[in-house]
Amino acid sequence: MTHDSILLVLSNANVGSERAYSDWYRERHLADMVQLDGVAGGAVHERAGDGRDSGEAGRWRFAALYELRQPVGDVLADVFDRAGSAAMALTDTIDASGVLMLSAEAIGARRLASSDADQGDALRYIVLTNAVAGEDDALNSWYDGRHLDDVLAIPGFVAAQRFRIAPETAGKQSPWRYLAIYELAPEAAAAALAELTARAGGDAMPLSPALDRDSVLAELFVPLRELPA
Repeated sequence: MTHDSILLVLSNANVGSERAYSDWYRERHLADMVQLDGVAGGAVHERAGDGRDSGEAGRWRFAALYELRQPVGDVLADVFDRAGSAAMALTDTIDASGVLMLSAEAIGARRLASSDADQGDALRYIVLTNAVAGEDDALNSWYDGRHLDDVLAIPGFVAAQRFRIAPETAGKQSPWRYLAIYELAPEAAAAALAELTARAGGDAMPLSPALDRDSVLAELFVPLRELPA
Protein backbone atom coordinates (compact mmCIF):
# COMPACT_ATOMS: atom_id res chain seq x y z
CA MET A 1 0.00 0.00 0.00
CA THR A 2 1.24 3.49 -0.85
CA HIS A 3 1.59 5.82 2.13
CA ASP A 4 1.00 9.54 1.44
CA SER A 5 1.90 10.97 4.85
CA ILE A 6 3.89 9.26 7.57
CA LEU A 7 5.51 9.82 10.93
CA LEU A 8 8.78 8.00 11.61
CA VAL A 9 9.76 7.81 15.29
CA LEU A 10 13.32 6.72 16.06
CA SER A 11 14.11 5.82 19.65
CA ASN A 12 16.21 3.87 22.13
CA ALA A 13 15.55 2.23 25.47
CA ASN A 14 17.50 3.08 28.58
CA VAL A 15 20.49 0.77 28.97
CA GLY A 16 19.35 -2.57 30.35
CA SER A 17 15.65 -1.86 29.64
CA GLU A 18 15.51 -2.97 26.00
CA ARG A 19 13.20 -5.94 26.59
CA ALA A 20 10.77 -3.98 28.77
CA TYR A 21 10.71 -1.12 26.26
CA SER A 22 10.07 -3.49 23.36
CA ASP A 23 7.24 -5.15 25.29
CA TRP A 24 5.65 -1.78 26.13
CA TYR A 25 5.83 -0.67 22.50
CA ARG A 26 4.40 -3.90 21.10
CA GLU A 27 1.79 -4.61 23.76
CA ARG A 28 0.60 -1.11 24.68
CA HIS A 29 1.94 1.97 22.92
CA LEU A 30 1.41 0.92 19.32
CA ALA A 31 -2.24 0.10 20.03
CA ASP A 32 -2.70 3.45 21.82
CA MET A 33 -1.27 5.29 18.80
CA VAL A 34 -3.47 3.64 16.19
CA GLN A 35 -6.56 4.53 18.24
CA LEU A 36 -5.95 8.20 17.39
CA ASP A 37 -8.30 9.65 14.78
CA GLY A 38 -5.36 10.94 12.76
CA VAL A 39 -3.46 7.63 12.57
CA ALA A 40 -4.45 5.14 9.87
CA GLY A 41 -2.09 2.37 11.00
CA GLY A 42 1.31 1.73 12.49
CA ALA A 43 4.18 -0.68 12.95
CA VAL A 44 7.15 -0.89 15.28
CA HIS A 45 10.51 -2.37 14.26
CA GLU A 46 13.79 -3.25 15.93
CA ARG A 47 17.19 -2.86 14.28
CA ALA A 48 18.43 -6.14 12.84
CA GLY A 49 21.56 -7.57 14.42
CA ASP A 50 23.10 -8.16 11.01
CA GLY A 51 21.91 -4.96 9.38
CA ARG A 52 24.03 -2.98 6.95
CA ASP A 53 24.80 0.32 8.63
CA SER A 54 26.43 3.44 7.30
CA GLY A 55 26.92 6.94 8.62
CA GLU A 56 25.98 7.07 12.32
CA ALA A 57 25.66 3.30 12.61
CA GLY A 58 23.47 1.98 15.37
CA ARG A 59 22.24 5.37 16.56
CA TRP A 60 18.65 4.14 17.06
CA ARG A 61 17.49 0.65 17.94
CA PHE A 62 13.74 1.10 17.42
CA ALA A 63 11.79 2.60 14.52
CA ALA A 64 8.02 3.12 14.50
CA LEU A 65 6.19 4.03 11.31
CA TYR A 66 2.72 5.55 11.43
CA GLU A 67 0.50 6.27 8.44
CA LEU A 68 -1.31 9.58 8.98
CA ARG A 69 -4.71 10.77 7.76
CA GLN A 70 -4.54 14.16 9.51
CA PRO A 71 -1.82 16.83 9.60
CA VAL A 72 1.09 15.79 11.80
CA GLY A 73 0.61 18.83 14.05
CA ASP A 74 -2.94 17.72 14.87
CA VAL A 75 -1.80 14.14 15.53
CA LEU A 76 1.02 15.21 17.84
CA ALA A 77 -1.27 17.61 19.70
CA ASP A 78 -3.57 14.65 20.38
CA VAL A 79 -0.59 12.52 21.48
CA PHE A 80 0.69 15.16 23.91
CA ASP A 81 -2.81 15.78 25.25
CA ARG A 82 -3.29 12.07 26.06
CA ALA A 83 0.26 11.31 27.20
CA GLY A 84 0.35 9.93 30.72
CA SER A 85 -3.39 9.24 30.85
CA ALA A 86 -5.13 5.87 30.74
CA ALA A 87 -5.51 6.37 26.97
CA MET A 88 -1.75 6.58 26.46
CA ALA A 89 0.38 5.13 29.24
CA LEU A 90 4.02 6.21 29.26
CA THR A 91 7.11 4.24 30.25
CA ASP A 92 10.26 5.04 32.19
CA THR A 93 12.24 2.60 30.01
CA ILE A 94 12.63 5.06 27.12
CA ASP A 95 15.74 7.18 26.58
CA ALA A 96 13.71 10.37 26.16
CA SER A 97 16.73 12.48 25.19
CA GLY A 98 17.34 10.46 22.02
CA VAL A 99 13.88 10.39 20.46
CA LEU A 100 13.66 11.82 16.95
CA MET A 101 10.34 12.29 15.13
CA LEU A 102 10.37 12.81 11.37
CA SER A 103 7.18 13.68 9.50
CA ALA A 104 7.30 13.10 5.77
CA GLU A 105 5.20 13.29 2.61
CA ALA A 106 5.39 10.81 -0.24
CA ILE A 107 7.38 11.86 -3.30
CA GLY A 108 5.91 9.05 -5.40
CA ALA A 109 3.87 5.89 -5.16
CA ARG A 110 5.19 2.72 -3.57
CA ARG A 111 6.93 0.60 -6.21
CA LEU A 112 6.86 -3.19 -6.31
CA ALA A 113 9.72 -5.25 -7.70
CA SER A 114 7.07 -7.38 -9.44
CA SER A 115 3.29 -7.72 -9.41
CA ASP A 116 3.45 -10.66 -6.98
CA ALA A 117 6.28 -9.34 -4.79
CA ASP A 118 4.17 -7.82 -1.99
CA GLN A 119 4.43 -9.54 1.40
CA GLY A 120 3.36 -8.59 4.90
CA ASP A 121 6.38 -9.87 6.85
CA ALA A 122 8.97 -7.81 4.97
CA LEU A 123 11.96 -6.27 6.75
CA ARG A 124 12.36 -2.50 6.39
CA TYR A 125 15.59 -0.98 5.14
CA ILE A 126 15.39 2.68 6.12
CA VAL A 127 17.66 5.08 4.24
CA LEU A 128 17.95 8.76 5.19
CA THR A 129 19.71 11.09 2.76
CA ASN A 130 20.53 14.65 1.77
CA ALA A 131 21.52 16.26 -1.47
CA VAL A 132 24.76 18.14 -1.97
CA ALA A 133 23.97 21.83 -1.50
CA GLY A 134 21.94 23.15 -4.42
CA GLU A 135 21.57 19.71 -6.06
CA ASP A 136 18.15 18.57 -4.83
CA ASP A 137 16.64 18.46 -8.33
CA ALA A 138 19.52 16.36 -9.62
CA LEU A 139 19.32 14.02 -6.64
CA ASN A 140 15.59 13.47 -7.04
CA SER A 141 15.86 12.95 -10.78
CA TRP A 142 18.49 10.25 -10.25
CA TYR A 143 16.76 8.64 -7.28
CA ASP A 144 13.29 8.45 -8.83
CA GLY A 145 14.38 7.93 -12.43
CA ARG A 146 17.14 5.38 -11.88
CA HIS A 147 18.16 4.38 -8.36
CA LEU A 148 14.92 2.94 -7.01
CA ASP A 149 14.61 0.62 -10.00
CA ASP A 150 18.27 -0.38 -9.73
CA VAL A 151 17.71 -1.42 -6.11
CA LEU A 152 14.46 -3.25 -6.87
CA ALA A 153 16.28 -5.24 -9.56
CA ILE A 154 18.23 -7.01 -6.79
CA PRO A 155 16.61 -10.33 -5.77
CA GLY A 156 15.17 -10.03 -2.27
CA PHE A 157 14.05 -6.39 -2.53
CA VAL A 158 10.27 -6.43 -2.91
CA ALA A 159 9.13 -2.79 -2.67
CA ALA A 160 10.30 0.78 -2.18
CA GLN A 161 8.90 4.26 -1.58
CA ARG A 162 10.46 7.70 -1.14
CA PHE A 163 9.42 10.61 1.07
CA ARG A 164 10.34 14.26 1.60
CA ILE A 165 10.98 14.99 5.27
CA ALA A 166 9.65 18.16 6.91
CA PRO A 167 12.41 20.50 8.10
CA GLU A 168 11.08 20.31 11.67
CA THR A 169 8.81 17.97 13.65
CA ALA A 170 7.82 18.41 17.31
CA GLY A 171 10.31 21.24 17.70
CA LYS A 172 13.35 19.30 16.46
CA GLN A 173 15.18 19.94 13.20
CA SER A 174 15.60 17.00 10.86
CA PRO A 175 19.21 16.17 9.95
CA TRP A 176 17.91 14.73 6.66
CA ARG A 177 15.70 15.91 3.81
CA TYR A 178 14.78 12.58 2.22
CA LEU A 179 13.66 9.13 3.35
CA ALA A 180 13.50 5.90 1.37
CA ILE A 181 11.85 2.79 2.81
CA TYR A 182 12.78 -0.47 1.11
CA GLU A 183 11.05 -3.76 1.90
CA LEU A 184 12.99 -7.02 1.81
CA ALA A 185 11.99 -10.66 1.97
CA PRO A 186 13.26 -11.94 5.35
CA GLU A 187 14.91 -15.07 3.95
CA ALA A 188 16.79 -13.08 1.31
CA ALA A 189 17.67 -9.88 3.19
CA ALA A 190 21.32 -10.66 4.00
CA ALA A 191 22.14 -11.71 0.44
CA ALA A 192 20.22 -8.74 -1.00
CA LEU A 193 22.12 -6.20 1.09
CA ALA A 194 25.44 -7.83 0.24
CA GLU A 195 24.54 -7.57 -3.45
CA LEU A 196 23.52 -3.93 -2.96
CA THR A 197 26.98 -3.19 -1.59
CA ALA A 198 28.62 -5.04 -4.46
CA ARG A 199 26.65 -3.18 -7.14
CA ALA A 200 26.77 0.32 -5.65
CA GLY A 201 28.87 2.63 -7.79
CA GLY A 202 29.16 0.16 -10.68
CA ASP A 203 27.48 0.00 -14.07
CA ALA A 204 24.43 -1.77 -12.61
CA MET A 205 23.97 0.91 -9.94
CA PRO A 206 25.66 4.23 -10.69
CA LEU A 207 25.61 6.73 -7.84
CA SER A 208 24.85 10.40 -8.33
CA PRO A 209 27.37 13.13 -7.44
CA ALA A 210 24.31 15.01 -6.12
CA LEU A 211 24.09 12.56 -3.19
CA ASP A 212 25.75 13.76 0.02
CA ARG A 213 27.31 10.41 0.92
CA ASP A 214 28.72 11.63 4.23
CA SER A 215 25.24 12.22 5.68
CA VAL A 216 23.62 8.92 4.64
CA LEU A 217 22.13 6.76 7.39
CA ALA A 218 20.94 3.30 6.30
CA GLU A 219 19.78 0.55 8.66
CA LEU A 220 17.79 -2.67 8.46
CA PHE A 221 14.84 -3.17 10.83
CA VAL A 222 12.83 -6.26 11.71
CA PRO A 223 9.07 -5.87 12.31
CA LEU A 224 7.90 -6.48 15.88
CA ARG A 225 4.21 -5.71 15.39
CA GLU A 226 1.93 -4.03 12.85
CA LEU A 227 -1.60 -2.77 13.47
CA PRO A 228 -4.26 -1.20 11.28
CA ALA A 229 -6.31 1.61 12.76
